[in-house]
Amino acid sequence: MLTMRACPPEHYEENIDTIMHSVIRKVYKLMRAYKEEVPPAAMSRFIDSYQNEFLDSMEIEDAGDSNEVQEQEEEEDLLQESKPLQNVPNRKQIKAQSAKLVEELSKKED
Repeated sequence: MLTMRACPPEHYEENIDTIMHSVIRKVYKLMRAYKEEVPPAAMSRFIDSYQNEFLDSMEIEDAGDSNEVQEQEEEEDLLQESKPLQNVPNRKQIKAQSAKLVEELSKKED
């Protein structure tokens, strides 16, 4: 019989100092790109324009319509969820099936 044994993963083949050096270099480039500070007036303008674009892109529905649609969807979901559960046997049915199977196998052995 084959015996499976777990082993730890291999260590980094590269030197950790070279990895850290490249990470520091990339973070430095990133921070240098965003070094320029934005004035508060411009920042508030950017926030307002972003908010307006976001609200324009959102679909706003009437609350009465959405409740009716949601109730219909919930009813359909309940019907769809109950269909697969009809095929799943309960605990008593499983016990009866297993007892029947054990009896059949014991009869075959005799």
